[in-house]
Amino acid sequence: MATKDDKPAISADHARKRGNELYLQAGLIAEIEYKKAAVLAPGEAAPVSNLSSVKFEQGQYGMAIEYLLNALNLIKNGGSDDVAARKKQTLYERLLKCYMHESRFDDARKIIDEIRDEKTKNSACRSLDVLVDWTLSSESLASHRQLVFDRIPRFQTPLDDIPEYYAVGHDISEPLWGDALANACSPDDTVSSMFCGSGDARHVFITLLAMASKEIKTRKDVPWIEDLPIIMAYIFAGSVVPAAVIEKVQDHIEALLPAMETDEELFDWLYVPASTRKKVAHVLRQWQKPLDASYYRVPAVRHAVKNRLRREKLKARMVFGNLIPMSDDETPERYKNDRKCFDELCLVLPSTDFAERRDPPLVALMQEYNAGSKDAAKRLSDHIDASWVTNWTLIDFDHIESSVRTEELYQSRMTPGQLWAMGRGTEDDKVPGIQGDPIQLAKMLAPGHGLGEGGVLATIGEILSFVGLSIQKLHPRLTIEAMAAEMSDTLERLRWNCLNSRSQPSGGIDPSGFPRTYDRIHMSNIPDYVGGLFTVAMYGRPRLREDRPSRLKFNNLLNPPMFESHDHFQAEYLLMYKNEQIADRFSMIRRNTDPVDLLDKEPFMLEGYWEWEGLPARKLSHGKGMMSRQALEKWLFGFFLKICLPFPREKFTDRPVYSPLNLTAFLRLVSHLAEIGYPAHWLAGILSSICEGTITTSARPPSDEVTHPRDIDGNSEPMQELTVVPWTAQFTTLLSIWSQLMPFGLITSPGKLVSPTDIAEFTVDFPPFIDTYLRTPHFVLVFLSDDVAPGLPSGDLWYFLRHDEGMAGWEVLLLDECVHVFNTIKFASATRTASFWCRTDFMQKIKDEGGWEVAIWRVDTGEKVTKGVKVREGVTMKGLWGQP
Repeated sequence: MATKDDKPAISADHARKRGNELYLQAGLIAEIEYKKAAVLAPGEAAPVSNLSSVKFEQGQYGMAIEYLLNALNLIKNGGSDDVAARKKQTLYERLLKCYMHESRFDDARKIIDEIRDEKTKNSACRSLDVLVDWTLSSESLASHRQLVFDRIPRFQTPLDDIPEYYAVGHDISEPLWGDALANACSPDDTVSSMFCGSGDARHVFITLLAMASKEIKTRKDVPWIEDLPIIMAYIFAGSVVPAAVIEKVQDHIEALLPAMETDEELFDWLYVPASTRKKVAHVLRQWQKPLDASYYRVPAVRHAVKNRLRREKLKARMVFGNLIPMSDDETPERYKNDRKCFDELCLVLPSTDFAERRDPPLVALMQEYNAGSKDAAKRLSDHIDASWVTNWTLIDFDHIESSVRTEELYQSRMTPGQLWAMGRGTEDDKVPGIQGDPIQLAKMLAPGHGLGEGGVLATIGEILSFVGLSIQKLHPRLTIEAMAAEMSDTLERLRWNCLNSRSQPSGGIDPSGFPRTYDRIHMSNIPDYVGGLFTVAMYGRPRLREDRPSRLKFNNLLNPPMFESHDHFQAEYLLMYKNEQIADRFSMIRRNTDPVDLLDKEPFMLEGYWEWEGLPARKLSHGKGMMSRQALEKWLFGFFLKICLPFPREKFTDRPVYSPLNLTAFLRLVSHLAEIGYPAHWLAGILSSICEGTITTSARPPSDEVTHPRDIDGNSEPMQELTVVPWTAQFTTLLSIWSQLMPFGLITSPGKLVSPTDIAEFTVDFPPFIDTYLRTPHFVLVFLSDDVAPGLPSGDLWYFLRHDEGMAGWEVLLLDECVHVFNTIKFASATRTASFWCRTDFMQKIKDEGGWEVAIWRVDTGEKVTKGVKVREGVTMKGLWGQP
């Protein structure tokens, strides 16, 4: 018969057993039962230990530590038999992990001696030593983060490191200021907008017009300076322009250069940091030089622009069908003469008044041409060729000169087909990349604003004049920060407050108080080139304001025919496609647009800009938006495999889908998931598996160039061990560097993480090589041992890397021991030098072994690009991580 004193113990035992059953099903319910057991039996360690297990599994390591310390104290007071000793070991090992995941390294070290398992103790000691070394290696976490951003690239490298700038946009200008934003703000609020890849700045201009529209009452408000609107219009839109236009611009360059080359104030509303001033001054100096090369001359430019526009229209018709008419029937009446002249002569003629002042001989030629006189077009064309000049503000001289140097270096060794593939095969191809249509530009520059009553030049000139007036009306409330920088880098540095250009005043303006979050972010179609929606989510979304509704927008111009729908697009770049999943993991939601149904074309291909709205950032928890551990592992391993082994794709296509992400994208994603609540031990387990070189997963490398939603829903591959050894040398290097930036500490096997003094930058110079499409971000370094390299035809390596399932034992051994891939590198095209950060023990090992070569390979076609360079002689250590 039970006594009254027995009942609490029996009830506590029942509650704990009930908790054990529920723990396997739903840890949250189990927690309730364990708490009941702890209350009913306050002197027992078991229910408290169980609570620590629940909290550990939930990733609430701070609370788990409290329960663990309590449970250990109860065990110490309850006896010292073998059962108690085993329980203590379990608790101490769990406590050690909690301290490590909370980055409480001093506390972790204090209990190391309590661990009896030598393997666990050794791993913990070595991991602690390395993590502490990294903590002590820099003055602060912020300085280390800045060093990482400075040294480690975010994307796979192109082999042409001279970026190409496009001076003319292709889309209809849309303001970021509108009723929704105006209604969300009070008159005293600061409104911040960011424009990325602004090109010809049309979206900036239309936003300024929208913000000042209520303050500009009439056209009479615009100050009139003779010929200034037409000169601005020519510079903005004309591929060839009257010589007087360039002469006038040269006067302004002479006045502007001293300020750009020093720290003089430009305007009190315009902040241009020193780094950007230097780049602008460089371009202004280029504009002062004569255009001597034949491909810069007016006849060549006119011919090339005309052919390019025709080809672009034909290509558009192939994609969109009859939605793109061959003739411009929608040209407004006031632009008809400009359209006729541009289609015939590839230029826009000025007004008679302007010609009389700036190009008198042109007046009679224009009259003859407009009257339709015989041979008038030929005489007018000859005059243009002889007296007009190419608009060099539309030319990217650095890119052109780089292309010319490459052509001169390799032309004697290249076939006509290879030259054509480089874009240097015809005379038109040698002409700079100018292809703007000024009539289309005038139509798209300020639609719906009622500006422009005359022809193309008058319209563009009036719009630009109103932009100037808008700046005047918005002064002194307006500040513009102009930067020449990469979008993703800028967004991430803003997030962590380590943007170098904000570090000191320039031109009398202190940028330290500039906003770091934005109401609106305009990304143009830059995501097409740098990781699509992944980059939008990882870099753009964190810079949206949290205190009121905020949005970002971008479009898809590079490859819309490759996607059937938004789900398809989202599946490719995030390996998920459901909007609610994206909302949970990235706190943003795509705003719905009206469906378009034209000639049976898919709506996706016809849409313009897509807007994504920020959702309130929140921590996820079990049952509230968080994936299961199994689902998380499959998703992350799939993402890792997609980065390392993208599906093969054509070198040349008119609708490329780039795969530019490198291993740092994976580390950034893991960090993000930890920040939103995913348990550190789940994530640490994934990282540790990769470090060991073998992952067990049902995920596989992509089976198609573009991932489809059915690939995600229908993936029923069995769990399988896959080797990832070829990527572990660089992965463990990067993980070591990233360890200080991770929101949690982790324990790995000894030697997987290394200290700052064991990581160095290495360089290798390659001999001249011939290849095409060098600007695609699809190049990696591959280290091959003689055991595999001699008999490996070009192209077989990537098949070998992608097909380790069903391999014979010797093949797996070759994969594990004879191949190493580095996809996080930099390349200096002028010297053909690749640089990368790597653990010194790995590099010393393959140097000592001898027989290793390194070469550059393409990941799109799987082809070897350069001849191999002997690692022992050709790879040089530049400096250790801790050195300046």
